[in-house]
This record gives sequence, structure tokens and C-alpha cells, in this order.
Amino acid sequence: MSGIAKLKKVELRTVAEEIGLVVNEGMKKSELRRLIEDSDVFKNDNEAVKSAVEDVLETRNKKSDQDSEIEIERLKIERIKLELQLAILKSALPQLEASNMLNAQAIHFPTANKAIMPNKNTIPQRFSNAKKEKEADQNFHSNFTE
Repeated sequence: MSGIAKLKKVELRTVAEEIGLVVNEGMKKSELRRLIEDSDVFKNDNEAVKSAVEDVLETRNKKSDQDSEIEIERLKIERIKLELQLAILKSALPQLEASNMLNAQAIHFPTANKAIMPNKNTIPQRFSNAKKEKEADQNFHSNFTE
């Protein structure tokens, strides 16, 4: 029976037990297959062996389907986690941008976020230079007129 050759060791053990054979713990896959093929049940009641093999294969397929469903659910959960992380990052982005803008202003315009107290005793630089130039011009002209 070609179906037996495709079975795994655990599945061969199950088939052997289902058809009433005594299985030792340390048996290898080849020994289990030989035990089944040499049995009277295999030789005389092929349908019983075939039924046992089909049951094992059906169980394998169900397990495979369940494993696939579990993997799909795991991937869905992972996707939801990633979407949640993305939503958290998106909600934090405006705050980060505002914070970065304030930091940039503080670097480029150190007084942009600070209250400037006017000092009445200081003359702005551009006016003090203009005043000095005007005085120099007046002194220069006054030297010629005197």
C-alpha cells in the first residue's frame, strides 16, 4: 500500500495501534512500516488498514488547516498591533512637529519665545551710528566755515 510510505513515524505508530498491533517505544519508521506490512491485518483485511491510513491523513489535514488558521489569526493580530503603533505615531507627530518648530525658533531666533524688556538707556545701533556720522559731517563742515 503506497499510502503507508508517505506517513510520518507518529502516523505509522497510530495506524499500527488502530489495526491492533503492539508497538514498542523505540521503533524506527522503517520498523513500523515493516510491522504493518508484515501483519495479518495488512495481508487479509486491506480495507481496515486503508481506513486507518485515511483517518490518520484526515487528522493531519485537519491539523494543517488548524495550523493555517492559527497562523492567519497570528498575522491579523500582528497587523492590528502595527496599525495601533502607526496610529500612536501619527497622533504624536503634530506634537513632535510643534516641538521641533519651537526648538528651531529657539536656535535661529533666540528671542522669539522670550519677552524682551526694553532698555531705555540704550540707543539702537543703527541710530547711534547715524548720529555719529551726522556729528562728524557737521564737524567737518564747521571746520571749513569757521
